[in-house]
Amino acid sequence: MNDAPEQRRASDKGAIPRFWNWIDERDIIRMIALIGVASMSLYMMLWSIDYAGRHDCPGMGTAATITAVMAPVNVALAWMFSAFGK
Repeated sequence: MNDAPEQRRASDKGAIPRFWNWIDERDIIRMIALIGVASMSLYMMLWSIDYAGRHDCPGMGTAATITAVMAPVNVALAWMFSAFGK
């Protein structure tokens, strides 16, 4: 670890840099991204339930469609959880 004091530029004294520092210290951007990806996952889950109930396709066709849609969403959600845990 670096125990040296943090050096700041002379231009870091305004309200906007202090606001961005406040956001960075609390990981607000990461929380917003996590909430966005989790809500997208919930929406896609509800969509897949509705899709399965409305379409009279054979079971394998419905499962393949739902898997093709849900796989990227689940990968994004897993990536966000792993990034949030660090």
